Amino acid sequence: MVQLPREYKTVAPTWVVYGLGCVFGGGGFVILCVGIIALILHADRHFVLSPLGMGAFFLCIGIGAPLYVRRSHTRVIISCTPDGFSVTSENKRSGRRHEIYRWDEVTSTSYEESGRDDIDSRSIHFTFSVETARGRAFKSGQFMHPFDELITVFNEQTPQLPYVWVRPTPNSSYEKTPRLSHTVLPPPPPPGPTSRPPPLPPSN
Repeated sequence: MVQLPREYKTVAPTWVVYGLGCVFGGGGFVILCVGIIALILHADRHFVLSPLGMGAFFLCIGIGAPLYVRRSHTRVIISCTPDGFSVTSENKRSGRRHEIYRWDEVTSTSYEESGRDDIDSRSIHFTFSVETARGRAFKSGQFMHPFDELITVFNEQTPQLPYVWVRPTPNSSYEKTPRLSHTVLPPPPPPGPTSRPPPLPPSN
């Protein structure tokens, strides 16, 4: 059983975008410098315009892409306590949103997955969502860390749901499994025929 309180955060691979931004920005700056040097040396016009345009283009991508990702990325924090859970989302555009829920407000949980049939296992995309009486609390994917523990916590803290999400093997998909406390047991067998007492002798 997971000891609460616990906190779960989205860990987006922004470092990939920043790394590519550095590569494009650095390459664009070098090409741009080549064009400027050629311009100073009064080189051929076509030779000058080509590196100037390419350098400016790659430099804009290297600077603009990280800024766009930073502005559009939504950071989600899910805090779980023995009494309930809270969902905090922060976005540069839409601002900050904070909601608090009790565990007994959860009406359903859902796990969805796509891309497992592809050859490249890195293309697998999966999400876990929670619905409450007030609507959807959150829907988070593999960038929520630690993802497996989050599902375990909601399995343990929502006994009102007749199912849990279980992964049969470490690399398999989660499957909806009936909760043991909600398993319907078969009715007991009917009682067998009872023996009747022997009839009384006739009275004289």
